[in-house]
Amino acid sequence: MNRRTALQTAAVGLAAGLAGCASSEGDPEEDSTEAETPEPDESNDTTMTDGDTDETEDAADTIDSDRVAGASFTHTGECSDPETADIEFLDSEVEAVIIGCIEGRNGCAVPVLAGGSEDNGTLRVEVGEVEISDDDMMCTQQIVQLGYELRLRFDPEAPETIEVFHDGAADQGVVATASRP
Repeated sequence: MNRRTALQTAAVGLAAGLAGCASSEGDPEEDSTEAETPEPDESNDTTMTDGDTDETEDAADTIDSDRVAGASFTHTGECSDPETADIEFLDSEVEAVIIGCIEGRNGCAVPVLAGGSEDNGTLRVEVGEVEISDDDMMCTQQIVQLGYELRLRFDPEAPETIEVFHDGAADQGVVATASRP
């Protein structure tokens, strides 16, 4: 099964109405300049639980690494520094947090954890964006900046290096690399 297709399908099903999308309601000939911007749907989050090393949540399953025991990916709203990410290894040596900003193709785009893999002590995490619109939605037609947070829990310890790769609306490439202290 193609992981990207599965993630895009899941994002569409779970996050309809996110990130600046407005439903077209009422008479289309009404003169209205107001658009509703729904709040992010918290049900799109994948959460980690303490002590659960066999976590099978979608975010952890997306990363091909025996070391990743749990993952939580959250859309945090708009951001101001596109195509960047900050990687922080937490003091516990078994957790890391990635906070980033990726460009989306329009107002109905959301960031998604597209995948990841580990090779020779380097964990490469891939973040993309997908459009969640349908026939009843109107989206702004401009590039948007989408913030996200990815929390990772490892067993037995974090990898030596984490690399963040973005596959955004305009650019793709490695946006951050950090090594464990």
